[in-house]
Amino acid sequence: MLPAKVSFPNTLRNVAIVDNTNATSQGNILFNREKEEQKNLKQNVYSKETIYFNGNAKTSAEALAKEIADRNYFEKVIICDSALRTGDYKITRNKLSKEEVNKLISDLGVDFLISLDNVSIKAKKIIRYEPYEQCFKGTIDATVQPTISIYLPQREKPMLTISPQDSIFWEEYAPTILMTNNALIQDTAMVTQASNFGGTIPVNYIIPHWKTANRYIYSNGSINMRNAAIYAREEKWDYAFKLWNESWKSARKNKEKMYLSNNIAVYYEMQDSIEIAIKWEKEAEKYAKATYHIKEKIKAGEYIDNNTNYYKINAYLKDLEERFNDLPSLYIQMQRIQ
Repeated sequence: MLPAKVSFPNTLRNVAIVDNTNATSQGNILFNREKEEQKNLKQNVYSKETIYFNGNAKTSAEALAKEIADRNYFEKVIICDSALRTGDYKITRNKLSKEEVNKLISDLGVDFLISLDNVSIKAKKIIRYEPYEQCFKGTIDATVQPTISIYLPQREKPMLTISPQDSIFWEEYAPTILMTNNALIQDTAMVTQASNFGGTIPVNYIIPHWKTANRYIYSNGSINMRNAAIYAREEKWDYAFKLWNESWKSARKNKEKMYLSNNIAVYYEMQDSIEIAIKWEKEAEKYAKATYHIKEKIKAGEYIDNNTNYYKINAYLKDLEERFNDLPSLYIQMQRIQ
């Protein structure tokens, strides 16, 4: 679990999501389209264009509210159905005044507001011929960037404004250019799906979240290591640790020590003992440097293969150190649901 970028006081338990986009953003408004000239296109690329959209603010606001509610981090999440800037017809970035914030918080019965200020979509559409498949391939790669602001009562300015971005992708294959173009998601549906996706993007910035990570466990070298790997796959970590620890005490070669130290680090990470895991992974790094003669190669200016176990161990050590540094923030943020 990773901490959010922002920590909220425990007193802020009820939140309202409001649509603060202006009138030009209240729907699927296309505002620019750029096509590349045929002479600039690469071989096998038949068409390429970049399309800019305002996202569907209503769809994004609903997705934002639903995603926050589904995380069960705040006690109450409500959405204000009314768009606040329906009378604005110029593209501006309006901030809510202190009076507006206080009135909305009072009327909606919440502790603070999250306003959706903008949703922009940049879609790159390419149709190319794929000679191996003997057909045309159409792709749309859309970068979605929502802007949200967090408002607390009695403050003149937002507590925080963020504009994170992420991408969503579609592809289709067909025998002809026309059929490929027709098979690809059309503008209206693309904007709806991208806007829905856009509403979920900021949530990891304001709520702690889970992240999937890869971990390497070495199983070659001895019967003990192979048996321990089976225990690890079955999530019988204590049995695996016992075998790794026994093998480590009797190991003589640097490579064996490297493998076993890494595996023991994974064990301690699974127990949430991150500081001890770091200690063991530093041992693994030490033995990896000796195994692959890293110091000598650096001194001689020789190339170090990025695929060596040294690099994998070094990357894992950095992951563990990052997790350890995140723990104080994560602990504070999770207190509200303990």
